[in-house]
Amino acid sequence: MKKLIIFTTTLFLGVFVGWYTKFYQFYSYVDYDQELVQQLKIFSDYSSEDISSENFSCENESERNVGKVFAGMVGNSMAHKSNTLSAGCEELICTISYNYCKPWQTSECGSRILYYEKTKNDKIISGSFKCIDVP
Repeated sequence: MKKLIIFTTTLFLGVFVGWYTKFYQFYSYVDYDQELVQQLKIFSDYSSEDISSENFSCENESERNVGKVFAGMVGNSMAHKSNTLSAGCEELICTISYNYCKPWQTSECGSRILYYEKTKNDKIISGSFKCIDVP
């Protein structure tokens, strides 16, 4: 009986140490794109800005507010595991996009893109926001 308890305890500790090592190893390699984090921090300061009607071609949105559009994109992405939300900047043009295609769909799906421009000092140009739905 004593040998069985020792064996069970040793086995349990071995499994726990192995699991913890893999868990720690996996999360130690998670690296966030610092440019993206910085852009999203700057972007949050402009969440109350309205998007002009000529720059707004997103369907099913009751308000043309940057924060509302972005919150809708994040909410939809969180509600559907197969959907993707991505952001990035190329030169002085930045986009945040939400892809609502299912993995098995090859056509008839689309994405919503929130587009804005920034200055060389990483400040967002007020009035440069555009919301575009791509079929």
